Amino acid sequence: MRLNHALVPPDRKLMLADIEDGQSVLLVHAHAGMSTVSNIGLPLGDFAHSMVSSVAGKAQRKQDFNVAASDPNVTMEFTKLAKAMKKSPRTVRIFPDGEHGEMMNGAVCGRDIDIGRGAALLAHVGKAAVYFCGSHWTGRTFEFYLTPGPKGDAYRTKAAFEAAFTEFYCSCLEKIVLGPPEDMAPNGGFWRFFKA
Repeated sequence: MRLNHALVPPDRKLMLADIEDGQSVLLVHAHAGMSTVSNIGLPLGDFAHSMVSSVAGKAQRKQDFNVAASDPNVTMEFTKLAKAMKKSPRTVRIFPDGEHGEMMNGAVCGRDIDIGRGAALLAHVGKAAVYFCGSHWTGRTFEFYLTPGPKGDAYRTKAAFEAAFTEFYCSCLEKIVLGPPEDMAPNGGFWRFFKA
C-alpha cells in the first residue's frame, strides 16, 4: 500500500465550537491509521496546542507546550498542562494506548486491556471536551474523523469521568479492531500497543 495519497482532514465544526466556547479539547488517538504520522492540520490558528507522547519535541510557538511522557519530570509537566487547559482553550493530542504512566483497565471485544490514566486525568482536571481522532482508508485517500466523547466538566468525580472515558475510548478501539485492516496501517504499531 502506498502512503503518499492525500490525507483528508476531519470535520472540525464541533471541536471548534467547544474551543470558541472557552473549552479545551483533548484529542485521543490510537497507534493506528495515519494518526501517528499526521498532525491533522493542528494547531488551529492562534489557539494553543500541546502534544503528549513519549518523544514529544519542544514546542515551536510560545503559546504551545508539549509533554514527553518518558521524561522523569512528567508528573510536574502534566500538572502544568492541566492548569493551562483550564485557564484558556487549547488542543491537546495524546495516545492513551501508549506504554507510559499509570494504567486503567478496560475491555475491547471481551478482552481486558490497559490504557493510560493520564488522558482521563488531563480531560477531567482541564475540563476538556474529548474527541477520538482516527483515519479511514477509502481506497484513494485517508480520511480523518472525530468522534465526540465525554466532557471533563460534566462529571462530579474523577472516578465517574474515568469510567465514562474508558468506556468511550475502548469502544473506539473496538471499532478499529472490527473494521478494515487498512485502518490499522501504516506500520502495524496498533497490535504492539493493544495489550493487557
